Amino acid sequence: MADGSTPRLQRITDYPALLNEAWAQAHAPRETNAPTVISTFAGCGGSSLGYHMAGFRELLAVEWEQNAADTFRLNFPHVPLYHGDIAKLSVEECLRLAGVAPGELDVFDGSPPCFPAGTMIETEGGPVAIEAVQLGDRVVTHAGRLRSVTEVMARTHVGSLVEVRTKYGRAPVRCTPEHPFYARRRGTERNAAGNPTKTYGAPEWVDAANLRPGDLLLEPHTSDPRPLHCEPVVTKQSINVAGQSGRLGREIRMGSQPQALDWQTAGMAWVLGFFLAEGHVRGHAPTLTKGGPCRREVIFSVATHEAEMVVSRLAAVGLHGTAQPHSQGSARVSVASPDLWSLCRTMGKGASGKFIPSAFHAASREWQAAFLDGYFTGDGSARSVGDSTTHRATTVSPHIARGIARMVAAAHRVIASVSTLYPAGSSVICGRAVRVREAYCVSYAEPREGRNRPGAVDELGAWLPVTSVTKTESAEHVVYNFEVEEDHSYVAGGFAVHNCQGFSTAGKREIGDARNQLFREYCRLLEGLRPRAFVMENVSGMVKGDFKIVFAEILRTLKGCGYRVKARLLNAMFFGVPQSRERMIFVGVREDIRREPSHPDGWSVPVIVREAFAGVAPPDSPKLTPHALACWKAAAPGESVGKLESVRKLDANRVAGTLTKGGGFREPLHFSEPRSASTAERRRIGSFPDAFKFTGHQSAMERIGNSVPPLLMRSIARHVRTLIAR
Repeated sequence: MADGSTPRLQRITDYPALLNEAWAQAHAPRETNAPTVISTFAGCGGSSLGYHMAGFRELLAVEWEQNAADTFRLNFPHVPLYHGDIAKLSVEECLRLAGVAPGELDVFDGSPPCFPAGTMIETEGGPVAIEAVQLGDRVVTHAGRLRSVTEVMARTHVGSLVEVRTKYGRAPVRCTPEHPFYARRRGTERNAAGNPTKTYGAPEWVDAANLRPGDLLLEPHTSDPRPLHCEPVVTKQSINVAGQSGRLGREIRMGSQPQALDWQTAGMAWVLGFFLAEGHVRGHAPTLTKGGPCRREVIFSVATHEAEMVVSRLAAVGLHGTAQPHSQGSARVSVASPDLWSLCRTMGKGASGKFIPSAFHAASREWQAAFLDGYFTGDGSARSVGDSTTHRATTVSPHIARGIARMVAAAHRVIASVSTLYPAGSSVICGRAVRVREAYCVSYAEPREGRNRPGAVDELGAWLPVTSVTKTESAEHVVYNFEVEEDHSYVAGGFAVHNCQGFSTAGKREIGDARNQLFREYCRLLEGLRPRAFVMENVSGMVKGDFKIVFAEILRTLKGCGYRVKARLLNAMFFGVPQSRERMIFVGVREDIRREPSHPDGWSVPVIVREAFAGVAPPDSPKLTPHALACWKAAAPGESVGKLESVRKLDANRVAGTLTKGGGFREPLHFSEPRSASTAERRRIGSFPDAFKFTGHQSAMERIGNSVPPLLMRSIARHVRTLIAR
């Protein structure tokens, strides 16, 4: 609230009546001076309905997908709809269709589907989402070299994708069927005794759809040396000024110098590996605006009995470590070294945000072995059985897990396995309920004679066997590709792939990126229309993990369009929606209006499923299959069904989880009846009034899962209306 106090949440006593009232508001006559809005990426009209409920006049909607456009026309026949590619909609045509001049529009709204999560691409600066790669970036190719990206492309692909899975726990890679992988085809020959034996052909480019189980895919080594991009060490000095005395006789000057530590020694390799496992940085570089001492430290959190060993390792590379008890059985070793502080910052920050810089992968085998020794000393363990020793380490960073596996192959010439120890969620530690991140285990066994494991490691890299190649359901996807100089290839999801006309896909998780083509189209129209304010919605994951950098880039781009911008996570369940759906909402106000953007506060106590379903229409959902029925019976309310983590049985006494676009057995299941949620029930969960029309059960399932809940958008629209009131 404006005074900083906590808003009181209201209890909704009759949810169906609330929806009916909102529907009536949406269809009430509009005054001629009612605020105006244009909706882009309008979908079936979830955000549009929210604006109508808030008293706006919608001048134009933009949507290219046929089924969504049909649903929009059913419910908003009076709203002009541009049904086509937004990239082909000029600013002039948009203004003509809406009947306004630049600067006259009140609100420009959009939920651009431009932020799908990315298959990770190996770049000079570390792993980056494929949709975040831009012109000039240097990426790792199939030959293990760094080469520049010369062209970046994105487009919409309608149809099935291919999902490729391999052994040893690597994440599956999704791509268009024609996307080529660098592979060795598996064959069979008979030996002298007449028994069949496996053979593998020479490396070649094979389309994803033509891969077979048993074929080998390349996880390339890094072949060419590369510099470590390390921030210079910032200095702050007080200089005597000639002819002055007292305070006027001193002048503060800022300077910088290269960090002085030689990171390429074996001793420093061990320290850096140990930092990746157990270290963090503290402090900040000096500035002119911050007074007082500026202490830049590297902290190692260790067991008490390890402290002396760590201090000794630091001393061996010329660093002074100070050990202090921290808690029962643990200690902290601190190093007040701006040089080490600058060096360690090249590996990211935070347990889940760290990664291994590409320069480390290009170091010698001996250096990488020392780095691995430091890392496994911190986060690992070793177990010997007979003449075999297995090493294991745990991490909450998927980038560290993949990076360590790559380094094991390069240094020790064996393939490491990556597995998930436990998923993210709730746990109890020392009697206290806590939230835990997903954790990964990296393990490998030292090579020994007679050991025969699938796959191979050679001078090119690790060759991992394909276990399955499957097609996904047909759907719309934003897919990406880029041209790379000389080698015409890059490393996606850990594997060497060639650029192709079909483009590589962004993958499964939804997070954000400012460089995506559709986002650029949104900004192009925003700059041309010059509305008084804009609202942009996207997924909450864009501020988590590595994509915080991309989130910051989005803010910079939107501000560069001439707006004051604020972004905030809002959960729909506090805005009258019986669904826990957290979304990132960007609100921008044009600079000349001179008002700070802000967001609405939540106003409602969450509506539980039982209350949301009151008086709902009879179900139209199909019966469950025998397997699905067995899973439904075994699952408790609110719990996942069978092995499908994304499918849950609704809990009548809680809000529903986030509805997603799915199909078949991916729909939420009813809490007391053996069936999936009906169209009417999904409509209620999504805060669509009963009178809102869909073109069928499948359409409702997809459209509601993709939509901004209308009641959430109503609250946002009402709030923005007050921000720009004339």
